[in-house]
Amino acid sequence: MKQNNQIQHIALIGCGYWGLKILRVLSNKLHPQQIIHVCEISTKILRLLSKEVPAVILHDDFNEILYDPKIDACIIATPSPTHYKLAKKALLSGKHVFVEKPMTLTVKESDALVQLAQKMQRVLMVDHTYVYDSSIHYVRELVKKKNFGKPLSYISTRISNGIIREKENVVWDMGIHDIVITRYIFETNPLYIAVQGSSTLPSGIVDTAQIMLMYPNGIHAYSTVSWSSPTKVRKIHIAGTKQTITLETKSLTQSSVRIFETQHMQSKEIFRKVLVQKKQSLTLCLKEFIGSIEKGNKPCTDGQDGAIVTRILEAADKSYRNKGIITKIQYK
Repeated sequence: MKQNNQIQHIALIGCGYWGLKILRVLSNKLHPQQIIHVCEISTKILRLLSKEVPAVILHDDFNEILYDPKIDACIIATPSPTHYKLAKKALLSGKHVFVEKPMTLTVKESDALVQLAQKMQRVLMVDHTYVYDSSIHYVRELVKKKNFGKPLSYISTRISNGIIREKENVVWDMGIHDIVITRYIFETNPLYIAVQGSSTLPSGIVDTAQIMLMYPNGIHAYSTVSWSSPTKVRKIHIAGTKQTITLETKSLTQSSVRIFETQHMQSKEIFRKVLVQKKQSLTLCLKEFIGSIEKGNKPCTDGQDGAIVTRILEAADKSYRNKGIITKIQYK
């Protein structure tokens, strides 16, 4: 750690689709003295980066990152099957670690990383970006108000012609967002999960699924997720005993929120549509990671939070394998 605990050297591991988004945020200099390292195995990407972002220090060997004492933290944005191995090596070398979601593909691996981070006294954080989304935070505050009443249900549609993953299915890739959002809004963990899905892919990986989460106090959450839709839809509907809220993502910078008053099973719109100007949630997420290291604070989406989400996802797989049976989620 540097004097005053300020993080100066930070390494991005992997510079694919999401890694490039992270690099754009880092390139805006979260600190004036910040020095960015990028480790990437693709020579094509390295050549491109050398031209487009010459200030970045490039590496093609992860060991160079591990053995460089100047580098304080690693951001891992590689394919999900590599997360555990890379995060473990980074923690063992004394680095703080930020991991793209999902943290790992098994509960055993997630628990091992949490224990290792505690042993090494290092920050382990997961990129559950929606927790830092201003529109989600706005809806969460509305749900907490007395005017909303008792939460009853959450219904989400999250479909697009998305990136096809080779190992994790659409529940781990897209359904994870609704797991993260509902846990954040309802401030508790689901008790049960049920998943049904199908595949249009030669690999047989599930690319369309319906997810049901059963929360305490009778709250049910339903999510439809798909990689195979020709159109992109991001829409959430949350019902309470007094009000119903809808949230629809309009663009990267704007979401639409509508509030309805519910009486005798009928809904009437009581407020005009509110357009929430979205802040850069990834920027806020990365700032929390760096701030947690420098100030010694626990990040909201720390390793333990990531391990809980992995438990829910493993239960989702179990339900799917058993033809959508309602499955109890095991938390230890």
